[in-house]
Amino acid sequence: MSKKFTLVLLMLPLFVLGFLSLSAQQHKSLKLVGGTSHAETAPTTPQLIPVSDYEATIEFWIYVPAPAPGRHEFISEVGDGSPGSEFYIGYDHDSADAIMIGTYWASGDGITSSNSLNKTNVIFPFGQWNHIALTQEAGTFSGRLYLNGVPVDSAINGFVGHSANSVGHLQLGTDPADTMTLKGSIDGVRIWNVLRTPAQIKAGMYGTVSASDPNLLAWYQMDEGSGTIAANNATGVSASTGTDLTLIDSAGWASGPAISNANALTFDNTLGTEITIPTKPEYESTSGTIEFDVKPGDLQGLRTIIGNNDGSASRWTVLMNNATGDNRIVFGNLDYTYTPGFTINNWYHISLVTAPAGIGDTTALFVNGIYITQHPVGYSTGVTGKPLIIGANPADATQNWLGGIDEVRLWNTALTQTDIQNNMGRTLQGTESGLVGNWSFNQGIPSGDNTGLKVAVDNASLTNNGLLNNNFALSGASSNFIANIPISLPVTFGKFTATRIGTSAQLKWQTYFESNTKDFIILRSGNGVNFTDIGSTAASGNSSTLKTYFFIDDTPLEGINYYRIQERDLDLKSTYSDVRALNFTRSGDLIWYTTGARSVEIRLQKGSTEQYSISDATGHTIRNGRLTDGVTSLSGVPGGIYLVTVFNGIGDKQTTKVIIP
Repeated sequence: MSKKFTLVLLMLPLFVLGFLSLSAQQHKSLKLVGGTSHAETAPTTPQLIPVSDYEATIEFWIYVPAPAPGRHEFISEVGDGSPGSEFYIGYDHDSADAIMIGTYWASGDGITSSNSLNKTNVIFPFGQWNHIALTQEAGTFSGRLYLNGVPVDSAINGFVGHSANSVGHLQLGTDPADTMTLKGSIDGVRIWNVLRTPAQIKAGMYGTVSASDPNLLAWYQMDEGSGTIAANNATGVSASTGTDLTLIDSAGWASGPAISNANALTFDNTLGTEITIPTKPEYESTSGTIEFDVKPGDLQGLRTIIGNNDGSASRWTVLMNNATGDNRIVFGNLDYTYTPGFTINNWYHISLVTAPAGIGDTTALFVNGIYITQHPVGYSTGVTGKPLIIGANPADATQNWLGGIDEVRLWNTALTQTDIQNNMGRTLQGTESGLVGNWSFNQGIPSGDNTGLKVAVDNASLTNNGLLNNNFALSGASSNFIANIPISLPVTFGKFTATRIGTSAQLKWQTYFESNTKDFIILRSGNGVNFTDIGSTAASGNSSTLKTYFFIDDTPLEGINYYRIQERDLDLKSTYSDVRALNFTRSGDLIWYTTGARSVEIRLQKGSTEQYSISDATGHTIRNGRLTDGVTSLSGVPGGIYLVTVFNGIGDKQTTKVIIP
């Protein structure tokens, strides 16, 4: 989930974060330990799997850490006892770990073709959580198999062979004879008497459904976490009555990370901590938009965020370059300087927009929806067929990303600034025009046990899912899914200065972006701690261009005056600028004022090239020199108190105390 951005973040109530964490950690799954452990309905309960001439959908999450010899069934239910009347789905290690379905699954109809009866062409992925869905059309008997939201196989005969019966015996983790048991975890089992569409299957993977839906025959959420009963949570049909599951022979409970949360993904700067997304020609346009949210964990050297490369060649890459502290975004071989600078552990929305050929042939950089600059196109157009890599440059282990990444999007259209701003801070539907890739990372238990949750789901229409490398820890606050609470704050501050003009103080500040802003309150303090309101000025309300504001304080305090700006929006939220200071000591002509963070200017009224000396609070001289037109500056030193002494050449001197905030 994406965020809103500012230089200063308001604190969210701790109870909100605590509630979300608690809610997420309560999600569980059914754990099967092998042997004969499984879960089942009573043998006399109604049959749940729809029979051969009915519409049906079965969907569930399954995690198997490693293959085991033989055949193993995820779900089964007996039919009328005749040959082939059983329904089942599982994997067959003796057939290259292919997913197997029923007895009559055969003759693919266009996606793939099955190898033989009950063997699909799909190899089950071990060591990761997988969403499996199986559908059957009414009358035609044709079936379709989905893996992680993607249709991967089909058959003319779907559930054929599962005959109508007055009673059923639904089992999870075994077959009716208890000979094909499973070691792994199962979660979110749903059985429908309706054909679910591809869009519904994809949306329901991490989403939820209505328990009272009349087409939902069974829904085992597996959230009990204790005891020996897994309840059927479907309430819309009478057929679900008495169809709770009983846990048998050491079956128990485990973490269930296959859930939806407003999450991002963190990377820990280790080799191989990356996401690989298969190549697609849709990613190889010479125009369009690349955008994502990032939270840098450090500002050291080059950090690769995303690239279309495989280590041997690159069509394009996006990096953050802070090798010399100059806060740049690199696109291809082009450097974009971001003057306000990036800050560790702050979220930023980055957009790179390339205009179609003939319109400008340039790539423009936007940060937090604000236009920064543009350069010639940075694509290496001769390179094709490369995968999309998030979080690392495979060619250089020193460029791995450290920090958070969220809401990665690829478009084949050049978004406008309004488009960018409208899409910031929210997760898209995935059906937006021109959207060819969208990875939101909105799954998992925030900072919890997400072992096996390795599929980075593509929410766009291509459903081109990525895969998290095995080096992700998937537990704790690093190298894992983390909570991201959307924070909507109204302003991004730019430059703020305070200048002494005679006996008055002139304050000047800028904003790069405003949303729903009401006004600015000017705050002043004599000690840098206790601030009071000395005036206000109206804000722009909504703006995506650079705005400049002024305020004159005609009655400053004697001595040092500290100033800061409080922005208020229409929802009564506030954002604060940095603090600036001015010295209004009346006893001499030597004055100083801040010009930036830990930067001051010292001025001798009517001065020229007088000699000066600057010492720290211990009396140690840190610099001697001569004024230039009566002025010198002090910056790049630790915060504290400094003494500046100016000599007039005839034995007189003036000294002032300078405070670096």
